Amino acid sequence: MKEAVPKLLQDKLVPKKKLTAFKKMNAWGQWSEISKQVNKLFKNRKEVNTPGLWLVRRKLLLGIA
Repeated sequence: MKEAVPKLLQDKLVPKKKLTAFKKMNAWGQWSEISKQVNKLFKNRKEVNTPGLWLVRRKLLLGIA
């Protein structure tokens, strides 16, 4: 079963210059790239230390809250 990356996550987390390569990746590769971008986002924030906590504050971190 494949689970596609939501369009909102693609728009917010994938850089524009990597978008064509991102679309050519399989589902596992796409989720890996999203995970890398989320980890990069956390390095800039001090209140969230573990990647698992991003699920709790995902709307705030993505800027859609």
